[in-house]
This record gives sequence, structure tokens and C-alpha cells, in this order.
Amino acid sequence: MELTMKVFPLVLVASLFIISVFSYAQPKIQLNEGSNLEFGDVVSGNKISKEISIKNGGTDTLHIKDVRAQCGCTATLLTEKILAPNQAANLSITFNSAGYRPGRATKHVYIDSDDPATPTMTIEFSPNVIQYLEATPNMLSFNSAKVDTVITKSVMVKNTSKDTINIVAVDSKFEYLKVSLSKQHLVPGDSTELTGVLNTPKAGSYQSTVTLLTDNPNLPKFEIKSFMWVNRK
Repeated sequence: MELTMKVFPLVLVASLFIISVFSYAQPKIQLNEGSNLEFGDVVSGNKISKEISIKNGGTDTLHIKDVRAQCGCTATLLTEKILAPNQAANLSITFNSAGYRPGRATKHVYIDSDDPATPTMTIEFSPNVIQYLEATPNMLSFNSAKVDTVITKSVMVKNTSKDTINIVAVDSKFEYLKVSLSKQHLVPGDSTELTGVLNTPKAGSYQSTVTLLTDNPNLPKFEIKSFMWVNRK
């Protein structure tokens, strides 16, 4: 009887300890690189990616429910959605700068999980979009063109970078649009005239692309949209 009375308090204390541990076991989402990321520079039209580590710093299993990007310009890829305590997963974030003007582009990625303290973790990143070539106007547009009639339009292309750029080739995807450049060697601040000559036997509305290939590894190609509205005579 005396032994039973001595053992009972020990069992009670152990039981309370186990209950206490399980009652307070919780997942905790942690970002090893922090929630504000530095992406650096990206040339307009290109993509830039960064991989970060997500860790469960809690004492219970972490379930990542969803990873949401602010807009379609950002893509994400997560290696694991269920993380045991102290386990980590990699999250890849890719930003597509197509259509963005030069300057900082602040974007967000949201991570939804069952962390009771932070059910939604917000990641902020601000890639700096830089532009090597700038087209004015930004498209080659042919309004009210007529079938079998030659019409000429032009766009000025300026080197806005600090590097000398050589345009090694220029090509139009639309077979009835012929393009040429006034010069191909552009020092910083220099411009060239892109001339488009349209002569099509078909009426209709067309959309295409003019591509400039360069010797600059940061900007291997530069694309200018072209639009044609061709009426019958």
C-alpha cells in the first residue's frame, strides 16, 4: 500500500508532463533568408530566380497549404508541403520582367500554413528592372494599310545602357513586313532607326514580332511588337 502511494504521484507528474508537452506542441514556419529578399538587377524581358529555405522551427508537423504569388509575373515551386520539426524545404521564386518599365518592381509571395502564430507568411522582394534598349514608340504600328500598297513606318531604338551594343541581325516574323536598321553599332546613348516596309496581298488584322539579335550576353535579343490593319482597296 505504501509503495503504491509513492508510485502514484510519480505517475501523475509524468502524465501531466506528457499532456503538457502535447498540448503545447505547435508548428512554426521560419524563413532562413528572412521575409525581405534581395533579387538584384534583371534586364527587361528576362527572368530572374531565387531559391530560399523554409523550415519548421516548431515541435509539431507543419503543413503548408498553399503558396500564392501576387501576380502572373511570379512563379513558385515548393519541394515539400509537409515538414516535420526541424525539417526544411526549398522554395524557388521566379520573376518575369516582361512588360515592366525600368525601376524597382515590388512583389509579394504568400505562404499559407497551419502555423497558429503566422497562418500567412508574406515574402517581399523588389527586383530592379533595367533596360538596355528602348523603342520609341514601343511598337511598329501600321494603321489603315491597304492591300498591295507599300507603307513605311519607323521606330527609334536607343541604347540606354552603359555598354556598347552591336545588333548582329534583325528579323520580322511576318513575311510581308521587311525591316532594316540605319546602323547596328550603338554606343551608350546612341540610337538607330528601325524601318518597316509593309506590302501584303491579304486584307485583315495581323500581329507579329520584330526581333533584334545583339552581341550583349545580358540582352541576346530585343523584341518589338508589330501590328498591321490591312484594308481592301
